[in-house]
Amino acid sequence: MPDFLARFVFTVPVLGLLIGTPLLTARQPPPPPAPESVPAVGAPAGVEELTRGPIHEAFGRPVVFDPQPGPIAPKDPPAPVEEIPPDERPAGDNVTWIPGYWAWDDDQNQFVWVSGFWRDLPPGRVWVPGYWNRTDQGSQWVSGYWAPAGTADTPADVEYLPEPPASLEAGPPGDAPAADQIWVPGMWVWQTNRYAWRPGFWSAGSPDWVWMPAHYQWSPLGYAYIPGYWDYPLWRRGLLFAPATFSALQPGVPYTPRLALNTAYLGYSLFARPRTGSYYFGDYYANNYLQNGYYPWFSYHNTRYGYDPLFAHTDWAYGRQNIDWESKLRQVYYTRRDQAASRPAPLYRDYARGTVDRGDAALVRPLAEFRTAKDLPFKMERVDIARVKEAAQHARSVRDFGAQRARLEGDRVKERGPAVGAAPPAPVKLRLPEAPRFTGATVTRPAAPKGWPEQPVHPQPDLTRKPEARPPQRPPKIEARPPQPPPKIEARPPQPPPKIEARPPQPQPRPPGTLPHPEEVLHPGFDRRVGHVPAPVQPAPPPAVPPVRVNPPPAVPPVPPSTVPPVRVTPPPPAVHPVPPPITGMPHPAHVPPPKGKQ
Repeated sequence: MPDFLARFVFTVPVLGLLIGTPLLTARQPPPPPAPESVPAVGAPAGVEELTRGPIHEAFGRPVVFDPQPGPIAPKDPPAPVEEIPPDERPAGDNVTWIPGYWAWDDDQNQFVWVSGFWRDLPPGRVWVPGYWNRTDQGSQWVSGYWAPAGTADTPADVEYLPEPPASLEAGPPGDAPAADQIWVPGMWVWQTNRYAWRPGFWSAGSPDWVWMPAHYQWSPLGYAYIPGYWDYPLWRRGLLFAPATFSALQPGVPYTPRLALNTAYLGYSLFARPRTGSYYFGDYYANNYLQNGYYPWFSYHNTRYGYDPLFAHTDWAYGRQNIDWESKLRQVYYTRRDQAASRPAPLYRDYARGTVDRGDAALVRPLAEFRTAKDLPFKMERVDIARVKEAAQHARSVRDFGAQRARLEGDRVKERGPAVGAAPPAPVKLRLPEAPRFTGATVTRPAAPKGWPEQPVHPQPDLTRKPEARPPQRPPKIEARPPQPPPKIEARPPQPPPKIEARPPQPQPRPPGTLPHPEEVLHPGFDRRVGHVPAPVQPAPPPAVPPVRVNPPPAVPPVPPSTVPPVRVTPPPPAVHPVPPPITGMPHPAHVPPPKGKQ
């Protein structure tokens, strides 16, 4: 074959391939988009930021009258996340970073990282972090608590007591004797070698401070008595950050939370769960969460389960100026419970990608938006890199302190051995190591500074009241009877079925002198001042009226239908669920500085 013919034969297919390839490509549909692997815009790879979940225990916990052992996870938690605090925080001299921890989410059957947060420290208190304790059933959570701050000369010892009896708290006996009074619940207190009941009482409240009543904290060694103390209100305790899950946690790679919670909106999505003794926020409105013990904070307060100091103070301080504030909370809850479309999304990526209304994200926002936000209940300030490194180092010291607590309590449990018989274990005193001092904060308070609220004066324990024994639940005894002849049934003509009038469900009566159940408080007709749902008033029957004979109307010939052109109906626009306004107008300034003077 000549050279020019060979080149022609080779060139034609190549040209055809080069020319035809774009044509073929143009006729083919574009490939489908690749699935997104990043959970949210700006979030690190492998991190799923949540807009619901548990609230850090150091921020606050509801008071549980009968404390229970911590929840058990079926597996061990992952290694703690190495956190780097953000470079912005609320302004204040006593604001410091408290590290996060792992919490078990039995709803999603996984561990959730409860992010650390900036906390305005309660004066005279140090944070004792919780830890996970391995048991035969799995890993059990032992909660942290705010302990009295000791000194180098007089370190604070922790006394672990036997389990207290069932609470006898029945709520306030009536209205407050004065407008500035707030109810403090009663509790069992240890007296030498037994428990004695200390009744509840009225005490003076403060618009700038919340009284955290004395309570007990469970641990494997016993029940630690935590004395009452003054803390900051809900709206200025600190800057919370959203929890997160990690699908690709890399050891040694630090994590900085970037989604913060605006506490001005927290009251609309705040829940209490007595089983875990913790607060939760976000979408827990469905009925199945109510059945699992997630109660709105307004329905948990002053019930048979416990006392909510945050709600007690907010209702006392805010309710005096806005008497309808609780009804607004209830209306938001009822709307979100009955209308699933009005509930906030559980994942922040839904807001970041625009799949849901951005207005519902008023509670959870990126920290960058807090710089220009005008609805914050506190002021923000920048933190230099040196202070950020100090806060991160202090967080590691707090985590090591929690590991020391776990080891000391575990060693004492092994020394004591298992309980013998039905006798309760004897009280145990344990001296924990000195808690890490928070950077730039003074936690000791030997003398009350100027403007500090007075300590409530507790009544003397009533030694005459004894614990009420709980009778064991036994099956009823069934006695054998001789067989009886079957009854004689007489044939009767068929009767029309009785007419049953539909009635709304009525609240079940409860014994006098007891607190209501949270579900009873959720009833729209519940009266908090009375403490129950008022019984419905049955209307009086109408008077008998003789029947009136009405003549039938004259017959009218039917009118033939006219031809009417069809009317095009424009569908209504989609419903827009407005964001509830922030809980503002409280009797306090935008930022209440901590009390001056030595603390």
